[in-house]
Amino acid sequence: MRKAIVTVMAVLLVAGMASEMSAVDKAPPTKAGIKPLRVVILVGGHGYDKKNFEKAWGGHGDIACEVWKGKPYSVFDDISKFKYDVILMFNLSSGITDAQKTNFLKLLKKGVGLVVWHHAMANCQNWPEFEKIAGCKYWMKAGEKDGKKIVRSAYAHDRYQMKIANTDHPITKGMKDFEIDDESYYRQTFADGINVLVTTKHPKSDKPIAWTVNYKGSKVFGFQGGHDAKAWTNPGHRRLLSNGIRWVSGRKCVNTPMAAPKMQKQFRKLRPAVAFITACLDKKDYKALAAECAIAPDVHILKQLGTVHAKTPLGKLYAKRAFPARGRAFKLGGHAQELGHIHIDFTNHHGAWRLQRIFGCR
Repeated sequence: MRKAIVTVMAVLLVAGMASEMSAVDKAPPTKAGIKPLRVVILVGGHGYDKKNFEKAWGGHGDIACEVWKGKPYSVFDDISKFKYDVILMFNLSSGITDAQKTNFLKLLKKGVGLVVWHHAMANCQNWPEFEKIAGCKYWMKAGEKDGKKIVRSAYAHDRYQMKIANTDHPITKGMKDFEIDDESYYRQTFADGINVLVTTKHPKSDKPIAWTVNYKGSKVFGFQGGHDAKAWTNPGHRRLLSNGIRWVSGRKCVNTPMAAPKMQKQFRKLRPAVAFITACLDKKDYKALAAECAIAPDVHILKQLGTVHAKTPLGKLYAKRAFPARGRAFKLGGHAQELGHIHIDFTNHHGAWRLQRIFGCR
């Protein structure tokens, strides 16, 4: 288990910011004196917003999360000292070995909870039993099930109306219908006997959004939502996911509203992005500017950028520039251009541009 990186996030928000800490060893107990749930998160096989992903776990004082660093299913190589209450799959991986399958099933039988979240619906493509465990399968390519041909699954990005289909279940009790900007899946297949909690009528989404599975007595929560920060900060999404974790572990669900953590700023257009940068430079608030970069810049670089801005305001310099219609990366300055040797790099994820880094080159 020493391959794990403890990254997270089980502390209460302070002034809207989530703090990073050792999730298992240092997470404070809940008000009732109960130790936080220990959750191991499996990632890999699919890109994701790592900086905001860590912040997404802030505010859950009773949940301590640890992101597994190694290959996702290596967490099942040796379970003799398995220390987690819940396994949360956010990975998209096949290649699980027979020995890992055996240990995985042993953990479920022992009462370890399982949450299958978002693109984890596409896990274990060549292991039919996983669909029964997760309650759902996203088909990466066309195949066959029970003698019937299955077409490849698909996805879409849009705004979705979520309906609470089961208002009596502990996970959703007290929740109201809500809207969310997210990625949905459709043309998936679902296991028999799932208990559907949340649905949508969007034409490019399968109807079930969240559900529970009783897999041979083991508790499983399946949740196909949760693509990026727009979803992770949505109060409805946060309550579903946190209560799903609590429910599979046997803990009492919490149905009171809670604040969302502060996420990295996203920009649709270049002008507001430049306006944010210049506002920070004008105030000499280098800390705020550094906090919005995926890779924290050196303060002396930001001061140099401030000097350039004082001579030639960035707002005027880039008044006629715009983010490209396509592409994942965009750069201002650099290589002895208008900012000298200072680069301002942005990255794009489904139309949302974020500051990647600000640095100097020679």
